[in-house]
Amino acid sequence: GIGNLDIKFLDNAPPPVIYYTKDAQLPIGLQIQNKGAEKAYGVISLNFDGYISMLNPGNAQKDSKDSNLFMIASSAGSFLEGKRSQNPNGDLQILTLTAAPVLLNSQVEQFKSTVIATACYNYQTEFIPDVCIDTDVYNQKQLGKACKVQDIIGAGQGAPVVVEKVEVQMLPKGNGIAPQFTITLRNSGNGEVIRRDKYREVCSQRSADL
Repeated sequence: GIGNLDIKFLDNAPPPVIYYTKDAQLPIGLQIQNKGAEKAYGVISLNFDGYISMLNPGNAQKDSKDSNLFMIASSAGSFLEGKRSQNPNGDLQILTLTAAPVLLNSQVEQFKSTVIATACYNYQTEFIPDVCIDTDVYNQKQLGKACKVQDIIGAGQGAPVVVEKVEVQMLPKGNGIAPQFTITLRNSGNGEVIRRDKYREVCSQRSADL
């Protein structure tokens, strides 16, 4: 199957309506769950428009290299474990933070504001099929063959980037053969695939060569 990191706001956090007072606060709750098969580690960014500012990071752990980002991590480590027999739903992380509305011009009675949460994380796809290696591509040997060279179709590997197909060819080379594999990948998730060493730059909206 296909799996990835699922992120969503908790119910009523943030609430649909908040009334401005001197001590008004805006609770923000995020649920992050690893629904794939591999470990996920990375960061979360929270972006507000000009009407909201961060007040208290709550239980969110700031990233060691960028204090504007928050770590994706379980209570047991610096990552979220994927689905396992002993943990069929994958690791779950709950972040609770507090923001505050910014004082507006007294002539403004109401306004709409947006809170955007973005997860940028490392993940991997593991595909371990059996492959037939045919050393007798011209059928010169009298012995029967133990297997047949054929393309391999992937059925999802529990990750957002899926190996859809592996085309297998045996190419003669000198006195032997050289196996050739043509691999077709597809992004089955809802996000964007980037270089694994650039996730901080992407989440912090710094320019990066993806």
